[in-house]
Amino acid sequence: MPKQELGPLNRGYGNFVYEGPGQRLVATCEPATRTPADWDKTFAYARLFSAAPELLKACETLAGLSLVVPSGPLQEALDLALLAIAKAEGR
Repeated sequence: MPKQELGPLNRGYGNFVYEGPGQRLVATCEPATRTPADWDKTFAYARLFSAAPELLKACETLAGLSLVVPSGPLQEALDLALLAIAKAEGR
């Protein structure tokens, strides 16, 4: 399957996520309940969802650096980047 170009995504009012200059609605995040804490969590998910294309690009950039790193925090970051790429690609 060919790779899809994503984004940019923008979080609109509250829990809505839009794509591109035409602001096409691509997602709505709904809270489990109507409590303030659940709305805060819902808005956090909407912000994370809207940042996903840029986060994926950052992971791909990190993975493409062909780094040889010793074990430790940098290796852990590289491993997490590779896992995130695989998850985003449905692998």
